[in-house]
Amino acid sequence: MSTIQTVGSAVGAGSNLGHVLQIEVGVRAILVEKDMDIGSILALAQGSMVEFEKGFDQEIELHVSGQIVAKGYAVKVGENFGLRISSIPSVEDRINALGPKR
Repeated sequence: MSTIQTVGSAVGAGSNLGHVLQIEVGVRAILVEKDMDIGSILALAQGSMVEFEKGFDQEIELHVSGQIVAKGYAVKVGENFGLRISSIPSVEDRINALGPKR
């Protein structure tokens, strides 16, 4: 949030950057991913266990538009879960990651 405030305060009069910074985008925290064959998926039932290769204490990736913009660890916030950011690229690198693929 402080980054947005800093960038927003640097916006000159008549600039559209302030409007761009207000655009809402979908954000996903990717805990784990796994490929499974269709037979295994169809065999799932209530109470089934799916084991993943990633440990519960490893970093989670934060994605925007399919690009990693930060990494962190799961935390409990009241009755909800959150992501405590542990590493994040520079603002320039994050903006470039969200642009067209080269």
